[in-house]
Amino acid sequence: MAQRAKQYAEAERAARRHHETLRREKLYADPFIDETLMTDGIPPSCKLDDFKSPRLRKCPLDPKTILWRHAEILGRGMDGVVWRVHFGDKGPFALKVFWDNDPTQIRHYFAAQRECQNAALLQMIRASVEQARKEGGQHPPVVLKDPQTADDAMHNLLCFSEERRAAKSVLPGRCAVRIRGLPRFAQCYGWTMFDVDAMLPQMPRHVRPYPFVEDKIRRSLYDAASPEFYAIVYECIEDGENDPKTVEQAAHFLYVAGFCHGASPLDQNWKSSVLVDHCDIVPPVRYGWSARRYKPYAGARILNKGGAGRIGQGREDSLTGSRTTDSSGR
Repeated sequence: MAQRAKQYAEAERAARRHHETLRREKLYADPFIDETLMTDGIPPSCKLDDFKSPRLRKCPLDPKTILWRHAEILGRGMDGVVWRVHFGDKGPFALKVFWDNDPTQIRHYFAAQRECQNAALLQMIRASVEQARKEGGQHPPVVLKDPQTADDAMHNLLCFSEERRAAKSVLPGRCAVRIRGLPRFAQCYGWTMFDVDAMLPQMPRHVRPYPFVEDKIRRSLYDAASPEFYAIVYECIEDGENDPKTVEQAAHFLYVAGFCHGASPLDQNWKSSVLVDHCDIVPPVRYGWSARRYKPYAGARILNKGGAGRIGQGREDSLTGSRTTDSSGR
């Protein structure tokens, strides 16, 4: 009897692993980049389908113009390496290059995909709020005030779309808030490709992307079959102290918009109270989204300064820059 129970338990675990592998492979197949150049003054499309399948537009800056003699490494980690760079006379920017360029060879989240999708979603969310303001504030995004489930998270994210804004889509009997503004997030200038074979001869030794090793896991740009790796260009956030209240406001906005934190929120992912590692958040229905981690975190906890795990009730209005409404959206 005991042997049969053990065999049954092992079969269940194997089935769950197989199901998780199939789910991961399906999500990895989702497109996450758009060949359209990110042009100044042209906001991203905010249609319902755009939110369901977010794709980041391409950076117009040419990596061949990077002045590597003036560059510096800002940090390295399990996802990739980040430099402070200038593209010719433009900059500084933060250039993040991801170690993985082939999702079939990894067993965790595909960092380039997650970060591109997150950056695209944050751009669309901002564009949605700004468009509502330009329209006179008559059709702001209306979201659930206290989302709890995966369905709630996806509902709130889709409420930033043009179709849901126009319909003032609210679930019956649920308290909702109008989103009038949003916290500061690092501006993204789009995705690009980093050709390590072309770049390496131009790079001084002190800024070369040497392999990164943590917990016996080696991450490198030199082991892949292809020399081209995904990269994202961001506004360069200068070092500065993190204010727990400001961090809490940004984190709560992300929660209301449907994002959960990664495995554990880390203070090193924030600079000057601005989120600088966009792999630290996970959008709904994407690989790594967790109902257990879908909750509002206290700023002190995110910054590892102690304090309660969840923020107190009644803080939502000040955190999201929104006004409380009833379920009719009034």
